[in-house]
Amino acid sequence: MQDKAAAKQQVLDYTQYYLDLSHANSNTKTDAEWVVEYNFSSYYGISEITPNSLHQLADKLTSASHNDYFRRYYSANSVRMYNNPQSGCDANCAHTHYCAITRVDYQEFEHCLKTAASALASSSPSSSGAPTIFVLVSTLVIRKV
Repeated sequence: MQDKAAAKQQVLDYTQYYLDLSHANSNTKTDAEWVVEYNFSSYYGISEITPNSLHQLADKLTSASHNDYFRRYYSANSVRMYNNPQSGCDANCAHTHYCAITRVDYQEFEHCLKTAASALASSSPSSSGAPTIFVLVSTLVIRKV
């Protein structure tokens, strides 16, 4: 059962933080520093977070003319793991991300995966050396409407 007051809340924005564990563990004399990875509305250039605006953003991830949106998404999703935001993510990888973002039901997700991969193009995977481990913390700003 959903509380009526909770049902009237709306997400206003989203901020994702990360902690570079390698740096924090090598620098034990200072406190670990949580850093803002991105703020959703400014990062994607949307004025409000609504189902419609999220749907439009997801559609842009599959459009070759909006390839920068996928690069931004992939960079944020991988938490700076790759210097080149699309290293290691070809068109099939991009299509898998799109399906994961837009399909909540597993059967729909599987069906989405079986469809033709999106037209997104990417560079070939590159070696980036030793992986850096990051921890994420996210905050949501919610208001009652």
